[in-house]
Amino acid sequence: MKKFAALLMAVMMVLCMTIAAVNAESITMYLTSVSMRGTEMNPADMGMEMAIVFNDDGTCVMIQNGEETPAAPWTSEGGVITIDDGVNPLSLTVEGNQMIAEQDGIKLVFGTEPAAAAVSVAGEPVAAESAAAFNGSWVCVELNLGGVVMPVSAISAEEMQTLFGTDEIKIVCDNGAVSLFGQDAVDFVFENGVLVMPSDMMQATLTLTSNGYLNADLMGMVFVCAAE
Repeated sequence: MKKFAALLMAVMMVLCMTIAAVNAESITMYLTSVSMRGTEMNPADMGMEMAIVFNDDGTCVMIQNGEETPAAPWTSEGGVITIDDGVNPLSLTVEGNQMIAEQDGIKLVFGTEPAAAAVSVAGEPVAAESAAAFNGSWVCVELNLGGVVMPVSAISAEEMQTLFGTDEIKIVCDNGAVSLFGQDAVDFVFENGVLVMPSDMMQATLTLTSNGYLNADLMGMVFVCAAE
């Protein structure tokens, strides 16, 4: 984590200094994307607010969740910016109005506009009339963990296999019998308009939403699923 934080600091320092030198005016650059093992994440969804404010005198500051960091020396050659803060030297590539850094399997993208947090596709929860209302195959289109929203399309096939052991997260319901991710069906209990896994097993609740999605809350991670 310390190494990753140092990487972010170095990247943002380089960005501000480079753009300042090119444009000769104060500019702010924002972290807009973080990718690891092919999975792209929105920093705003993770509560990360990072920006670089650089000036025409070759100095800059990084602002991370309201805290500023000092500047560091940098060099520029052939469209590649190199910064050496004495701890973690880092190179960045300029691509249009973006700056991209890749190191240790982590890719950081900075742009001129701050990232906006994603909004869940799921509507408000509604009480179903019976267990039969859940019947059918449901495919996960979005993950929500503690308010962090991530579309499944942003997760690489490799990461899907690593995390869930499958290329597609699917839930199949048949009158209360529920198969999660291709596993054997388990009889859920229908109560108060939702399906609940028996208490002697893991915590799992299935809820329908006002706009036709199914929310599967599995031990605090919510899988938002669309009817197949």
